[in-house]
Amino acid sequence: RPGRVVARGGATERAVTSRGSELGALELPAAGPPRDATPWPELVDRWTLWDEWQADRLLDRYDIDPVAPWTRDIPALSPERHPSWAATLLARRHRVEARAGELAEALGPDVPAGTEAARLRARARDVLGPRVDLPRQQWALMLQRPGRVERWRAWERMRAERREAMRPQLASLRGGESTAATPEGTPALAPPGP
Repeated sequence: RPGRVVARGGATERAVTSRGSELGALELPAAGPPRDATPWPELVDRWTLWDEWQADRLLDRYDIDPVAPWTRDIPALSPERHPSWAATLLARRHRVEARAGELAEALGPDVPAGTEAARLRARARDVLGPRVDLPRQQWALMLQRPGRVERWRAWERMRAERREAMRPQLASLRGGESTAATPEGTPALAPPGP
């Protein structure tokens, strides 16, 4: 969905606009003015999946017909009734429309009249699941995989460095040096026998 965001840092103002499926992004450094940035594929993909999840949730919560989503009034999604939440509600309505369009396309033109909205949604998701939703989620995982593998490798390197740093201390402990002084008069305890 086309949109525009403006960020201000001191006297500097920067705007970014999305066009179609292409997202815009700004980097907001702690010190310094906002600057243009390239959205991370992982972030874009997470946003898309979250968008669809919320759309499905709204369709189910308000029992919305995917073929004709706004044939009945839904007060909870009406920006006119809740003007202070207009931007959020318009975004939610857009999510519902986009997902409803996808579900309606999956159902095809021959939709039996009078079919319950819940059945239509379930039927459409059965069609979309293997054809669209699962490949999309697998693609999301593949996009995220390199970043996750690199984070795992960095964590492994950090663990190896810590082990290396602790090696002299562990070697001295294994060599029989006492770890703590025993106060005078305190009897030493022997480990239990077999």
